[in-house]
Amino acid sequence: MTPDRPQFAVASAKELIEQHGLIAANRPTIKLDASLVPERFRSWIPLAERWGVGDDLIREDCVNTATLKELSELLEFGDVYDSVLDEWLAGPESESTTPSEEYCAFTCLGMAWDLANLRHQSNRQPAEQGGAGQPATRSASKPQGGDQPQLESEEHPR
Repeated sequence: MTPDRPQFAVASAKELIEQHGLIAANRPTIKLDASLVPERFRSWIPLAERWGVGDDLIREDCVNTATLKELSELLEFGDVYDSVLDEWLAGPESESTTPSEEYCAFTCLGMAWDLANLRHQSNRQPAEQGGAGQPATRSASKPQGGDQPQLESEEHPR
C-alpha cells in the first residue's frame, strides 16, 4: 500500500468485530453542533448522538444490546423520520462530497431506526397466533434462550 491510499481489510463481520472491537461498548462519542442541524430537528440531536454511529457493525450492536426503554425512544423517531429525510437528508447536502457530521449522524440515526423497526416488526406475532386485534402496546419479552428484550405489537410505520 502507498501512503496516499488507505488500507482495507476484507474479512467476515465476526472477524472484523473480534479484530477491531467493533461493539457498542466501543462506540465513538458523538457531539453535534446544533447550528448545523435544521431548527425543526434539533430536539432529536440527543438521539442522533446516541444512535448516529457511522460504523454498521457498531450501530447494529448498539441496537442489539439496547434496553427496551432505549429501543422505544429510538422507535419514536419513526414519527418524524420521513420529514427529516424529505426536508434535510434528501436535500442539497445529500449531493455533497463532504457532508457535515450532523448530516451523517442523522443519516445513521435513520439506519438505526430502520434496523430497530425491522427487528420490532419481525418479533410481532402472526395473526393466526393471536397477533391480530391485539392492543398496541410496548412490552418486553425474552426470546427462547435469549437475553435481549424484544418489542412486540406496536407498529411504527414511516
